[in-house]
Amino acid sequence: MRLLLTRIQLVAVILLMCLCTLALCTNTHAKQPSLRETQEELSKVKKRIDAVKKAIRKQYTKQSKVQKTLEKTEVSIGKINKKLKKVSRNLKKSENKIRELKLENKALQLAKASQQVALAEDLRVSYTQRRQEHIKLLLNLQQPEKFSRMMRYFDYFHQARAQRIAGFKATLQKIVDIATNMEAEAQQLERLGTALNKQQMQLKDTRKERKKALTTVNATLKTKDAKLNQLKTNQLQLEDLLTRVQKALDDLPAYVGKTTFYSRKGKLKWPTKGRLSHRFGSRRAWGKLKWQGIVIRARAGNPVKAVHHGRVVFSDWLIGFGLLTIIDHGGGYMSLYGHNESLLKESGEWVEAGDILATVGNSGGRDEYGLYFEIRRKGKPTNPTRWMAKK
Repeated sequence: MRLLLTRIQLVAVILLMCLCTLALCTNTHAKQPSLRETQEELSKVKKRIDAVKKAIRKQYTKQSKVQKTLEKTEVSIGKINKKLKKVSRNLKKSENKIRELKLENKALQLAKASQQVALAEDLRVSYTQRRQEHIKLLLNLQQPEKFSRMMRYFDYFHQARAQRIAGFKATLQKIVDIATNMEAEAQQLERLGTALNKQQMQLKDTRKERKKALTTVNATLKTKDAKLNQLKTNQLQLEDLLTRVQKALDDLPAYVGKTTFYSRKGKLKWPTKGRLSHRFGSRRAWGKLKWQGIVIRARAGNPVKAVHHGRVVFSDWLIGFGLLTIIDHGGGYMSLYGHNESLLKESGEWVEAGDILATVGNSGGRDEYGLYFEIRRKGKPTNPTRWMAKK
């Protein structure tokens, strides 16, 4: 009896443990949101990020007043470049479509010629049959089998001819449809070409405005002390932004994913192709400040890719860093991508490793093109090169 009770107790304990494990797994799974954020949460993230940006700008109004024109022009350049890429893609699609339609039209013209030959032969046979048809029928009245075979032959012939005629009509209609489509694509191509020229002219004018704005900004930073103070202010503003963003999004669920950021140390792919022009920890501004990230010198327009999956928590212009994207990877890790030409992801969006976030530029008042890249752990900068895979 005592042995039976012991066994029952053991089974009860095992069942209880299984239920607890199942409940824990269910809760853990429920806490992890889908990779695709709901529109409601995306809207919530944007609102909070907008609030953070307003607070930052209000706090740094005096320091950033001379930068407003620069910001306006660089943001405009970013938007124009984004439109240009979209127009160029559509232009290429239209050109490819026209090429496909031309090839299809060529094939249909060959089919049309072949069908015309077949139909001409049908007409010749039909004419011959009409001349002999009545005589053969009269001669075969005494032979029902031959008469039946002859009638079936006539039926098959007429059915085949009807199918060829229907096929020929279908081919002619396809040729007409292709001609219509080609005309529509040609008009679309013309519109896209006009739009492309317009955007290119607008970009040229905006670049001139940026150059003037940059000259004005540099004129306000004549002395070394002024430049040093500006760099310090830029760093403080970035620190403030990161702190505020993290605080604003703390209560939102974070998608961590199967692979943690830490487990990818030394294996992350570089965010863009190029060479290092400034290393982490090297001195800047006459030896009084150090680089908190790295600068990868690269060609303008090169894609800037996410090094790991996470959520975009900032995608906007920031003084000193230009068009900037910040990704939260969970576990206290963030990656920063600055001085971009244009931004392709919005705050709140989930991204995977290798997703294109932006294009390389020189925003933030820089002369040379390149990407400023940082990795932070719990708000503190860490050497990015130690996290990247060897080239």
